[in-house]
Amino acid sequence: MKKRLIAVLMLTAGISFMAHAGSTGLDTDMFQPAWRGQANTTLQAWTFSTDDTLAYSDVDLNPYGTSAAEVIKPDQHGTYWLSENRGYDGVWRITGRDFMRLHVPNTADIGPDTSREVWLQINWSAKSSTRAPRLIVQTDNDPAAPTYEIEAIMGDDLTVMNDAQGCPRRGYYQSLYKITLQPNPMQEWLYIKPAGNREAVFIDEIVLDTRDVVPEPTSIALIGITGGLGMLIRRQFYN
Repeated sequence: MKKRLIAVLMLTAGISFMAHAGSTGLDTDMFQPAWRGQANTTLQAWTFSTDDTLAYSDVDLNPYGTSAAEVIKPDQHGTYWLSENRGYDGVWRITGRDFMRLHVPNTADIGPDTSREVWLQINWSAKSSTRAPRLIVQTDNDPAAPTYEIEAIMGDDLTVMNDAQGCPRRGYYQSLYKITLQPNPMQEWLYIKPAGNREAVFIDEIVLDTRDVVPEPTSIALIGITGGLGMLIRRQFYN
C-alpha cells in the first residue's frame, strides 16, 4: 500500500531572541517544538566541523539509533566543504545535482493510526533569499519507493540569522520545515538540494526534531467499540 504523506512547510518570519527549554546551544535552533524532550521524540543536530562527507549527528538524542548526514556528489565537482563562510564555521557548498541526505532511525511502531511529525531547521545561504533549499522526503531507501518533494515558501517569510551583537549577517537565512508522515515509517531519508540544478546552496547547521504520534490504548479500544456498534446497527437495519 502506498504510504500517504501530509506535508506542511513553514518558513517562520521574524527574529527570535527568546530562550527555549531544551536548547541545543546552536544558532540554528530558534524555533523549537513545544514537545521536544517528551516521550517518543528524537533530537539530532549537525555542525559540520570537518570535511567528512559522512557526518554523524553532533547532538544525538535518538533512542532508536544514530542519525547521519551524508553529502552525495554525483556531479563530482563544485561541491566542497568550507571551514568558514561569512562568519559561520563548517559549511558545505552543494551545487548542481549533488545533495545532502539525512537518515533518521525510527520506532518500530508503524501501525495504520500512527503518524510522525518532523521539524527541520536549516541555516543556509544562496544567491537570493527566494532560493531556499529544496527538501525531498523518502520513507524507504529503495529508489523505486515514492518520494515527496516539499516546496519552500518564498518571499519575506525568512529569518535573517543574527550574530552575538544582533547585527544581520548578510546572505544567511533560517528555514523551518514542518512535515507530517502518516502512517509512521520505520525510518526516513530527507534530501536537501539546491533550488536549481545550476545553482549552489551553502548549508551551515541543521537541527532535526521528530515525534511519533501513537494512539492511546483507550483510543484504540474506543475505535473498536465504535466499529462494533456500527456493524450491529447495520445488521439490525438490514434485518
